[in-house]
Amino acid sequence: MGHITWWFPYLLLHWSAVFIWTGYLLSYVSIHHSIWATILTYGLICGFGAGIGYVTSLDLISRWFPDHVATVSAVLIAGFSTGGTVFNSVVSAYVNPDNLSPHEHLGSVRVFNQTVLLNKVPNTFLLLGGIVFVLQFIGTILAFTPLAVTYEDFQNENEPGTSREESLIGESSPMELFKDPGSYVLWIVVFTSATVLMGIQSIYKSFGQTFIHDDHFLATLGATASILSAVYKISIAYIADMTSTKIMLILNMFVSAMLTFSLYQTHNLPRGWFFFWICALYCVLSSVLILAPSIIRSTWGVMHFTTNFAIIWTSVSLSGIGGPLVINILLKLVGWRNILYIFGVFTAIASLFSCCVKLPFCPQRKKKTVASASSDVPMEYSKAR
Repeated sequence: MGHITWWFPYLLLHWSAVFIWTGYLLSYVSIHHSIWATILTYGLICGFGAGIGYVTSLDLISRWFPDHVATVSAVLIAGFSTGGTVFNSVVSAYVNPDNLSPHEHLGSVRVFNQTVLLNKVPNTFLLLGGIVFVLQFIGTILAFTPLAVTYEDFQNENEPGTSREESLIGESSPMELFKDPGSYVLWIVVFTSATVLMGIQSIYKSFGQTFIHDDHFLATLGATASILSAVYKISIAYIADMTSTKIMLILNMFVSAMLTFSLYQTHNLPRGWFFFWICALYCVLSSVLILAPSIIRSTWGVMHFTTNFAIIWTSVSLSGIGGPLVINILLKLVGWRNILYIFGVFTAIASLFSCCVKLPFCPQRKKKTVASASSDVPMEYSKAR
């Protein structure tokens, strides 16, 4: 896939849009049949399309700013995060304009059983699918690569030592990545933190409904958390690019562990504290998603970055596919207190493994960069490209 994203990025971006729109369209049908069919159409097909779009977009943007991968990754993921702001508000305004509260108890979870709300759910997939398709179409038209940076430029000009951390290990192929214990350490960090992040995103509203009877407040919480998370990602990524990626990763993972272990206690506090806790967890847990690309590029090199990134990113895909199902099963078995403590254990594991990531605490920076190397290409050569 690495070579494909060098030569056919626009084709991949178009395929990403097709998969996502197809997933939304099929979900309109599958939601009438079963939850398992909806998981297949919305979770698997839309997730596959989103994965193609994200990896390809990250590959394109890293060519423009090779020495600031964390920062540009944060800008990219901020777009994903702010999508939650739009979608939460749109879904709540469309499905539940009268701010009705869930009536029926399903184990530890309160759910909506009002027919007037449930009848609107299938059409929601068409509404959201249309929004996504238009935005992706516009984004695909605007995507392009720098004129003087192609696959051959990286092969010929990006020798070890061109970026501040890339000289530490050198270039590693996917097979070498599999043999490196450091890749499994990073995989575990990403998997555990992504699992908790997706878990918090999927159950915060249900947990909040056990002691907060205001659906619009909880929808506003989700939108606000997405906006703050987007701003936080960009800020922490810029700091990481200027200082140390590893220190930023460790700090965020340890803070996330403390917040997760104490989340259950917010049900005894005013709802403003729950608002703060969820926003803070959105921020610190999502930091690994923008620091991981920089770690992968710095540790295993540029030439196979896309393929190596896709391998590590299987952790996010696995947590996205199996996480919600396992969380729902565990919630019925152990209740809210224990499920949140399990989240705490996961973040503690991420904290410990983050200390073992193969990066120095204080990397040395080089003046020579890929960007400067590509700028040395004669103008005539660039125009010829």
